[in-house]
Amino acid sequence: MVKKEAQKADLSRKPNMDELLFEWRSCREGDNNDEDVLEGLQPHPNLQYLKLRNYIGGRFPQWFLKMALRLESTERRFDRMVKLRLIHCNMCEEVPALGQLPSLQILELNGLDNVRCIGPAFYGIGDHSASRSNNSSGQVSTNSGQVSAKLFPALKSLWLSNMPNLIEWMEAKADDEVFEVFPNLEDLKIITCSKLTSAPSNFPNLKRLKIEKIDRLLPVKKICSNATTLTALWIKGMVELTFVQEVLNDSNLQSLILEECPNLIDIHGCGISLKELRILVCENLKELPKDIHQLQNLRILVIVGCRNFESIAIPSGRLGLMSLCHLTIAYCNRLTSLPSEMLESRTSLWTLNVLKCPNLASFQIDLQQLPSLVFLSLFKCPKLTTIPKGFDHVSSLSELYVGPFMDSTAEFEILSALSSSSVRKLSLHGWPHSVSLPEQLQYLTGLAALDLHGFGMEALPNWLGDLVSLQELSLSSCKKLRYLPSMRSLAKLRSLRIFHCPLLRERCTPWRGTNSEWAKVSHIPNICIENEFIQMSSI
Repeated sequence: MVKKEAQKADLSRKPNMDELLFEWRSCREGDNNDEDVLEGLQPHPNLQYLKLRNYIGGRFPQWFLKMALRLESTERRFDRMVKLRLIHCNMCEEVPALGQLPSLQILELNGLDNVRCIGPAFYGIGDHSASRSNNSSGQVSTNSGQVSAKLFPALKSLWLSNMPNLIEWMEAKADDEVFEVFPNLEDLKIITCSKLTSAPSNFPNLKRLKIEKIDRLLPVKKICSNATTLTALWIKGMVELTFVQEVLNDSNLQSLILEECPNLIDIHGCGISLKELRILVCENLKELPKDIHQLQNLRILVIVGCRNFESIAIPSGRLGLMSLCHLTIAYCNRLTSLPSEMLESRTSLWTLNVLKCPNLASFQIDLQQLPSLVFLSLFKCPKLTTIPKGFDHVSSLSELYVGPFMDSTAEFEILSALSSSSVRKLSLHGWPHSVSLPEQLQYLTGLAALDLHGFGMEALPNWLGDLVSLQELSLSSCKKLRYLPSMRSLAKLRSLRIFHCPLLRERCTPWRGTNSEWAKVSHIPNICIENEFIQMSSI
């Protein structure tokens, strides 16, 4: 297609067209005429949503570069444009002038590989400022002297991603002019712009900021320096980040996620208004700050994959984290104990996950002090010898994931205490040398879902058929398991799943013959073996 053929579409005379997508094939070879084609496909300025994907012209056409500018009285701007997405326009070296689009709310620039600088042209200032005039966005302009003007007056979301050569994102500045920039921007994401070294510092209404895979810390400092309205900050893959205080300047922050920051050593100063704190794969972080107990509004605390993390310090006699609802600690190799003070009288806690901490030996808490606890996961902590007590007093607990423990009697104690509880779902993890299930399990007749993982028995006990409320049964990584009990009495059982049980897999099919276990399970509507449905209900 060439320009003349594209012009036959006559898009500029279609005022009722609201949305338009221009997309080319992602893999193309040889010469292309994308620039001419897109020049000929100029739409009517009433357009509200434009998406451009896989455009590989060396530059954007003139109508596109100047869609926000009124350079001559006969030219019309795209004043109704609300959403604009430019995706994988790999060859373009400049972004269009968009700052004076009065209705633009969502802007995505993704995969503009050759763009090195976002500067005055992006805002529609500089060389074009002398031609600006009064417009619907409320700008007041003159041809000389100081100017008061709003740029990106309606923009709420801005995403810059996968721009590997972007080095500079400049402030909106021009001689003798003052601009109000991004007055309504709430959501800013900068992802995989590894070479970026600078960014603007004026985001008066910014609420959510995500920064991912940027080598330098300075752009983050600049953005956060005046961001007094920020409520959510997510930083991922930031090598230069060592202290959270280097970037935080907002006591109103409610959500902080720090992920894959290998040199982070201190999160002190994250703000007393914080409601959510997630620290993921920050391998050099050793501890939480000693004043963590002062975060009285904290509802969610997650620490995962911090292999050198050692402790959570709660000063003696201090009660903190009183609003905590969700706690997850996982894959922390050097963690040996959790303080009992951390969870004393936490009436709001409903989810507690402690898993895959190989050196955790002590977890002394009384579940009786957690009256709202619904979900408890305490598994794959093999050295754990001191387990929580009070399982027989947690009437709210409905889901439990436990084991294996160094002392196998710990599992028996837990199951014995559960006999009169409200637990509906149980996931029990055992050792390969465990040749039988805990007998206490047979008394949990209220169970609706049971998951047995990693046991070494050859056969499941006959009393499994006494779990008359069972609706779902999952068997995984039981390498020696060959035989099942009769399950005809389990009238409510709707689902059987078998994973990584090679001997049972061979026997639990309808075509196995006399050695098949099929007759024991054929009444179950849904049977899945190694992610393949052998039998599936049509209902």
